[in-house]
This record gives sequence, structure tokens and C-alpha cells, in this order.
Amino acid sequence: MEREYRYSTINIKQNLLQINFLTTCTIFLLLLVHLSSCEKIIEVDLNDADSTIVIEGNLSKKHGDLEVKISRTGSYFDAAPLEKIENAEVVLSGGPGYKININSNGNGLYRVS
Repeated sequence: MEREYRYSTINIKQNLLQINFLTTCTIFLLLLVHLSSCEKIIEVDLNDADSTIVIEGNLSKKHGDLEVKISRTGSYFDAAPLEKIENAEVVLSGGPGYKININSNGNGLYRVS
């Protein structure tokens, strides 16, 4: 009789552990679903500003290349490509009497190699 009692005690403990594990998993899954379903839509008012000129220059000492890109800013919501500035006068100066005029390569790109 004592032996049967031990087995039933072990079975009860195993059943309790299984119930605790299932309860913990269920609570965790419910919490995960609850937290992942939270969403808030934020509307950002982006005003359209006046278009301005943007000058991006890259000078590489390693290659000796100079590249300048000139374009205009555009609207955040506008799908059209940015306007490239052509026929600008681009001059690199590095000291008294040192000036290099850079010609356009097209599409808003000015390069000296």
C-alpha cells in the first residue's frame, strides 16, 4: 500500500508541474499578444518648404578626384526625382591664385579627375 501512495504522490506532483507550466505559457502568450497588438497612429504635419539648392562635394585624396553634385530639395511626399542643377559655375579654390573651374558632366554632376 505504501508503494501505491508514493506513486500517486509523484503523479500529483507531475500533474501540478504540468499545470503550472501550461498556466505560465498561457499567461506569457496572452501578454505577448496584448503587447504586440498595441498600435498608435501618429500624424506628422510636414509643411512644404521653399525649394533650396543643395551642394554635395566629395574630395578624395587617394584618387585625386573631386565630385560636386548640385540639386534642389523637394517635397517629402513627392515621388518625382529631385531637380538637378545644370550649367552652374563651380570653382575650386585652395589659396591665392589657385582656382580650378569645374565643368558639368550632366545630370547635376560636376567632376574633376
